[in-house]
Amino acid sequence: MVTNRPGLLVKCHLYHDYYGSDHRATYSEWNLQAQYKPTTKARKALDRAEWNKIGEEVLRQIGPWKEIKTRPALDEMAQKVIEATTAAVYRYTPDVRPTLYSKRWFTSDLKVQQTKAN
Repeated sequence: MVTNRPGLLVKCHLYHDYYGSDHRATYSEWNLQAQYKPTTKARKALDRAEWNKIGEEVLRQIGPWKEIKTRPALDEMAQKVIEATTAAVYRYTPDVRPTLYSKRWFTSDLKVQQTKAN
């Protein structure tokens, strides 16, 4: 028996009857309980983000620009920009309402066209 989850195998043995074949069948019993999907982080609706507020927030958090002369200073400033941008996007971007039927390719423009067609 080949498996990557041997802990789920409850019982495994050969059948005792041959039934005229040169091969013997294998009986295997598995503990396959339904496992719930872990909760995932909500996606952000980037098409509805308030980009002006995000830009203002990033500029406010970073402060006045300083001259960068060394590689460590550049790395530090890049990390600061990334953290400020991430925080601002998280704050000013609404979450997408997840449903079982949602399609990523179905945009608000398609919804307008669907409404007109209906």
